[in-house]
Amino acid sequence: MKYNYDDIKNPEKIALMRRDLTKLARGIRVSTIPEDASLTTPQSARDDQVLLGDKMVKRRRIVLLTPMCSAATCLMCPLPNEALDSKRRPIMPEEISAQFDSVMKDADDADFDLLTLYTNGNFFADAEVPPVSREHMYKLFKESKAKFLLVESLPQFLTREKMEEAKNIIGEKKLIVAIGLQSASDLTRAISVNTTTTRESFERAYALLKEFDFIIQAFLMIKPPFLTDDEAIEDAVKSIQYLHELGIQNPILCATRVAPNTVLALLSKEGKFRTPWLWTIIEVLKRSATQSPNAFPRVVISELRKESNADSEVPKNCDICSTRTVDAIERFNEDRNLEHLVSLDHECKEKYLKEKEKENKTVGQIPLEDRVSEFLEKHRLPESTI
Repeated sequence: MKYNYDDIKNPEKIALMRRDLTKLARGIRVSTIPEDASLTTPQSARDDQVLLGDKMVKRRRIVLLTPMCSAATCLMCPLPNEALDSKRRPIMPEEISAQFDSVMKDADDADFDLLTLYTNGNFFADAEVPPVSREHMYKLFKESKAKFLLVESLPQFLTREKMEEAKNIIGEKKLIVAIGLQSASDLTRAISVNTTTTRESFERAYALLKEFDFIIQAFLMIKPPFLTDDEAIEDAVKSIQYLHELGIQNPILCATRVAPNTVLALLSKEGKFRTPWLWTIIEVLKRSATQSPNAFPRVVISELRKESNADSEVPKNCDICSTRTVDAIERFNEDRNLEHLVSLDHECKEKYLKEKEKENKTVGQIPLEDRVSEFLEKHRLPESTI
């Protein structure tokens, strides 16, 4: 099946909507970083085991405290709230390097294969992670026993010069760059997610990573803001197919949770968004197995666990079956056996199907642009708002 990914009909109208969505997204953010937070200690660090490809590997996971995302436009993303406002509290390159050093003191002896380095923003944005700090971290990674370094960034911050710098320092070790495409649909990315990522910037970044023998880890959303569950299923399935056609066979699927101080939280409070049913996630996995049989999507399990997201609404079914359904999805992640999902059933599935049918007859009949426009009519900020 071929999909039309270029689905923006009125670019000028969409640009104005994106302007207003961005103002709103930035205007309601609230930093969760304490005023006295140490600038030389990372936000978190732990050793654990995760799936990398088809193997469980030992990982060291570090979340650095750095300036917030240079874009900070996405309607559902809480990460800018969990980063520094550098205008109020600047941070020096040596302080960022010191954070890394504090949890890499045992790197020569530590036994981990994967070093995951998050910043709640963009590793390759110089305003967030200065070049001197990146170089310092590359060198310590090179000296460690770890074989893979995973970082995250919007695609526009990847340049040939930055890839050359990484290659020159880490040599034959592997750099993995997580990039959120979120959706293959131009319209969905533009006004449902409001991301700055385009298909062009994503494909350019992917080509650049391949050229340097680096690895891309592509993220897709299941149920971006304003979409119905049925629309979410189609969007995710066609996005998996799009990535598969590019040669990316192992996308990471992130089912949307509702985090505080985001536009999505506002949408949810008004009853205009429900986190995706777990049945929706299962349907995405089952359909993609048929339409893109050589693709191997994997779901981010931590986004489905309430204990990992106490302040958020997470994707769910009913109280009785949610936990075992998440457990089944986790087992599917590990061995790709669809039987874990096909065998699932519960009486709440009938409620799910009825709610989808009702949703399709109401919200589903309204064009996406009109849904967003109606929301903005109520919440549009004044022109003077920055």
